[in-house]
Amino acid sequence: MYDVYLAVHILCAVLWVGGGVSVHILGRWVAREGDPERMVAFHRDALKLGNAFYAPLALVLIVVGVL
Repeated sequence: MYDVYLAVHILCAVLWVGGGVSVHILGRWVAREGDPERMVAFHRDALKLGNAFYAPLALVLIVVGVL
């Protein structure tokens, strides 16, 4: 069972860190364009992604890490 927990933990960590880097890079590109409407849309989408993907992923990451 330890191997399953470890695999899930590593998978969640990779998705969490890799996704965060991707969102950061996209945010830089959007900011560089300077279009205020696009920046607002990006922030809304990033917030939705954070609430729907990163928050549960972080929870799973912590719980599986403790187990």
